[in-house]
Amino acid sequence: MGKFVVCYDLNEPRHITKNLYLYKAYRVFDFSGKEVVISNEFYPREVWYIDIDWSSWGKKML
Repeated sequence: MGKFVVCYDLNEPRHITKNLYLYKAYRVFDFSGKEVVISNEFYPREVWYIDIDWSSWGKKML
């Protein structure tokens, strides 16, 4: 496996919008190159459990 998503519980809920607090965050880990690439922390939009269909690493899709 070269890339995977890690979901983890936050120590304290993150205030995202007016009435939305999130308790989980996600990061993408990429082991496919010479160096490990770790994404910034991200959160799904208003839904915690979603599938990721596509992720961009700065390359154009053909």
